[in-house]
Amino acid sequence: GTEPQSCPAGYPLSAPGANGPEDCFMICEEYKVEYGTAIPTKDGTVYNGETCEYTCISDTGNPGEIANGRCVETSCNYNFEMIGGLCRSCNRENALSYKKTGNCVVESCVSGFHPTDQGCKGDVSACDAPHAILAEQVWDYTANAFSECIIKKCMDGYHIDQNVCQSDVQPCEVENGVGSREWNHKKNTWGECVATSCEPGYTTDPSLTNEQWKQCGRCNNMYSAYGDLAASSYVRECEIAACMHQGEKYVLENNECRLICTEFSDITGSRRWNERAKRCERTCNPGYVSW
Repeated sequence: GTEPQSCPAGYPLSAPGANGPEDCFMICEEYKVEYGTAIPTKDGTVYNGETCEYTCISDTGNPGEIANGRCVETSCNYNFEMIGGLCRSCNRENALSYKKTGNCVVESCVSGFHPTDQGCKGDVSACDAPHAILAEQVWDYTANAFSECIIKKCMDGYHIDQNVCQSDVQPCEVENGVGSREWNHKKNTWGECVATSCEPGYTTDPSLTNEQWKQCGRCNNMYSAYGDLAASSYVRECEIAACMHQGEKYVLENNECRLICTEFSDITGSRRWNERAKRCERTCNPGYVSW
């Protein structure tokens, strides 16, 4: 611009073709203030009668306002945060960069970590599972979420089966009874099912059964000395509850069904078991009566 004679002091410049003092202007200059630099607002040009207005940029590059000759930060750039009225550089542990959409919002992290809104979290995180002493979940970058909880080690007395800590001892079934089996940690397989109790009429005691090759063998006292089925029901294993035709054919003594209706015949008469009538029949020969 030129300096026409009509321009007042302080507004020495005018645009070409200026017609009067109202066209005179000056350029507002940046200047140093405490903790920053004063920056003119708008385009830095003020016309006659106007005054320069300033904001400031702090020494750390953050916007502010001038107060008492100082640059006071009013907001922070994306890689700063306001702490105690001052913008501090973002310093999130394991962070590499920050998003330009907000203060200290992590954009990327060092290897082995992934961003959260306000930090970096490890890609491997401990998680909880019943009876587990070590379980982890791994960050899935595609799904942007942690994977399912993967069990690495179970507490004593348990083993991993289909990502669940299963008890090393479990119930199982044997012929005519129930049992338990134990997990073989060396072979990673179940051991044999060992009978713990048998159904009534069957036993684990080899001295009480002739079927010693079975874990639950049939009780010997189920039959009479004659090979007939004698016991009708049991309380538990070989403890007899009742005999077949109890009181007619057998009597329960010492946990055995003793035959009381035996074949008998002499000069007085006879005694026999009537299988059809299911009763003990006694007959007297001529000259004798029942008593």
